[in-house]
Amino acid sequence: MTIKQYTEEFKEQIIKECQEVKRNLSSLKARYSILKDECYSQNEFESFMQHL
Repeated sequence: MTIKQYTEEFKEQIIKECQEVKRNLSSLKARYSILKDECYSQNEFESFMQHL
């Protein structure tokens, strides 16, 4: 059984990419929340199923 050894540079690059993905997801969640709030504030729904 062989154990793969990764360079420190490779590990740091993976960490940076994961952090970037996390920032992008946070940004998308914030934008979605704003759009959702705007949609609900502009419309009145009689039931939950009506807005789907």
